[in-house]
Amino acid sequence: MKKLEWVLAVALGALLLVSALGRIVSSDARGDMSDALNVPGWFLILVSLWEIVIAIDLFLPRFRILGGVGAAVTMIGAALFNLLGDTVNDTNPRQFIPVNIVLALVGLGVAWLAAGRPTSIGALVSAAKQQLRGQIGEVAETAADLT
Repeated sequence: MKKLEWVLAVALGALLLVSALGRIVSSDARGDMSDALNVPGWFLILVSLWEIVIAIDLFLPRFRILGGVGAAVTMIGAALFNLLGDTVNDTNPRQFIPVNIVLALVGLGVAWLAAGRPTSIGALVSAAKQQLRGQIGEVAETAADLT
């Protein structure tokens, strides 16, 4: 099961990373997506930075539960945005909703595998909270070392 977790986490993390970097680097892609979703370009940059953080979490086994949950939440949000978006340049954003749902399920699967296959949602949430506390503690420790 660890191999499956690793393959799914790295594949999902790579997909999120490439997608996020593409939006950050290409102002044309960002502009088209901004028009389609009717959101400002800075919002897409913010979402892209969030996806980069999630990808890093997915690549690091000690934060993989957070990465999986974060990916699932982000993909559910993307599905909602695609549901509400307008067709631009003959591209209907609703066509991407099934992909968003599949990626959300993959994220939840990664989190479930990384948490040791818990038997309840509460146990998965508890494991994610524990990882979040650890991540916040590491950031605080690094910030303290820098000062």
